[in-house]
Amino acid sequence: MTASTTPTAPTPPAEPRATAPTRARRVGREIAAIVSVGLAGALIFIINFGLSVDSGADDTTLRFAGIFFLDLLLGLLAVGLVPLRRYVPLTTAILLAVAAALSSFAVPAALLALVSLATHRRTRDIAIATAVWLVSGAAAALLGLDLIGAPLAPVDLAITLAVTALLLAVAIAIGVSVAFLLSDDASYVNATVIPIDGGQSAKY
Repeated sequence: MTASTTPTAPTPPAEPRATAPTRARRVGREIAAIVSVGLAGALIFIINFGLSVDSGADDTTLRFAGIFFLDLLLGLLAVGLVPLRRYVPLTTAILLAVAAALSSFAVPAALLALVSLATHRRTRDIAIATAVWLVSGAAAALLGLDLIGAPLAPVDLAITLAVTALLLAVAIAIGVSVAFLLSDDASYVNATVIPIDGGQSAKY
């Protein structure tokens, strides 16, 4: 007599672990993103300071100094929060959107967070983050929470919101496009040229 053996289920293959070069590339990309938004934020901060003074802002008052340092502090904080967009994308996008309403330095970091959020292609989250951008920006403009300190006129506010909405739309489009190109859906895209000639090429 032969002993019967019970077949065992095959062991699933182990998930591949990230290699050291892969981790190094990820860290490098993250450092590059932080440095990029930091430099861009600093440039916008300097430009905003110059334009505000040229527009009549009194740079000798305590209010001006307070807004100046608040802008700088929120900008540096926003740059430091950039890595969190990979773990809590919606929360990070909301926090940085509020920061961007009060800080010109924080704008590039907030836009990067919105692009990152858009790569998840969750309409509800994108809509929430966009609404926070627009509402917080409108509130800051109406309250005059900038270096100049004067609330925007209705026409200027409408123009500002329209430009902001266009900028946000571009950021969202970039994020959605990146997500599509990295997805399996992009495998159906090829380089075939389809002539539109009213069927003339069908006779050849």
